[in-house]
Amino acid sequence: MDRRSSTRAMVESALLSAIAVILVIISINLPIFYFVGLFMGMLPITLIYLRSGFKFALMSSFVVAAVSAITIDPLGGISLAVIFSMIGLVMGYCIKKQKGSTTTILYMSVVIFIALIIGIKLTSLLIGQDSIEQMMKVMESNFKFARETYVKMGIPKQSLEVIDNFIKSIPMMKVIIPTALIFSAVFQAFISYIISRKILQRFGYNLEKVKTLSQWYVSAQLAMPIMIIYIISIILYMYRPETKAYIINAQYMFMTIFFINGIAALDSFLKKKEVAKGLRILIIFFCINPGLERILFFVGLFDYLFNFRGLDKTRRPLLKK
Repeated sequence: MDRRSSTRAMVESALLSAIAVILVIISINLPIFYFVGLFMGMLPITLIYLRSGFKFALMSSFVVAAVSAITIDPLGGISLAVIFSMIGLVMGYCIKKQKGSTTTILYMSVVIFIALIIGIKLTSLLIGQDSIEQMMKVMESNFKFARETYVKMGIPKQSLEVIDNFIKSIPMMKVIIPTALIFSAVFQAFISYIISRKILQRFGYNLEKVKTLSQWYVSAQLAMPIMIIYIISIILYMYRPETKAYIINAQYMFMTIFFINGIAALDSFLKKKEVAKGLRILIIFFCINPGLERILFFVGLFDYLFNFRGLDKTRRPLLKK
C-alpha cells in the first residue's frame, strides 16, 4: 500500500470509527435507538475491512472500544464496542471471501453467541452475583408487584391468570436461557445481514440474497448433530436426573428447528397452490398459535425425513416432481 492509499485508508478508518462510536453511544444512552445499534453497529468496521483490509479494521476496533470506554461507562461501552467489532470483522471476512448468505449468517451467529456469553459472565463478575439469577428475581418481583396492584384495583382473579402463569414459568425461562441465547444470536445475525446487504449495495458490494421462507430447509449437516445431542441428553437424564436442564434445552432446540421447517414447508405448499402473499401470511400466523404448533413441528420433521420438497440435493426426494 503506497503512501496516498495509506493516508486515504487512515482517514476513512477514522471517520468510520467515529460513526461506530456514535452508534455505541446512542445504543446505550438512547434506548429508542438501541435496535439501530444492535443491527447496524458492525457496519463501520465491516466497511473498513472491505475498503482497507483486516489490519485497519482491527486497529479501528481497538480505537472504538477505547473511546467508548472513556466517553461512556467502561463496561457498557467496551462490551458493545467489542460485540460490534467482532461481528463487523467476521462479516467483512465473509464478504471478502465471497461466502454465501447462510455461511455468513452462521459465522455471525457464532460470534454473537460467544459475545453474549462473555457479556453475561463479565456482568456477573462485576456485580458479584449471577446476573441471570438477579434478572429473574427482578422480573418475578415486578410481576408480583403488578399482580398485587391489580388485586387492590379489584380486577377479577380470572383476569390475573396470565400474570400467574407467567410467574410460574419464570423458573423454566431460566433453564432454557442457553437455547434462547442461541436463537437470539441467529435472529440478530439474520436481521443484521438483511439490513447490511441493503446498505452495502449502495457502496458497490453485492451480497447474496437470503433465501425466501419457502426455500428454507433443515439439512442433514444440521439435523444429525441436533438429533444426536437430543438422544444423548435423554440417555444422560435416565442415569443422572439432575441433568434435566440439558434435555429441556435439547428438546426446545429440536422442536423449534423442525417447527420453523414446518412453517417453511407450509409456505412452500401455499405458494404452489398460488395463494396470495397476504393470505399466506395470515394462514401462517394462524398456524403459529399454541394449539397448532405441534402439528407444524411434525410437518417439519416429516418434511426433513422424507425430503418432500426436494430442496436437500444430497438426498433423493420421496416425491418426484
